[in-house]
Amino acid sequence: MYIRKTTKTNKGKSYDNYLLVESLSTPKGPRQKIVCSLGSLAPAAREHWLDLAHRMQASLARTLRAFRAAARS
Repeated sequence: MYIRKTTKTNKGKSYDNYLLVESLSTPKGPRQKIVCSLGSLAPAAREHWLDLAHRMQASLARTLRAFRAAARS
């Protein structure tokens, strides 16, 4: 997983948004899947983004395991 920065301009003002992206391998080649939008990360230092991505990945994995366990019950 990695964090992708996107920039949009509206009425002359630029807005940055950050996306948590998962890399996938498909029969047609590598693809990227947006896991979630993180919004603006401006207050956080760039050095902390990778740690944030790892913590989110672990949290999503726990949520998925819990969801699967509940579905089996």
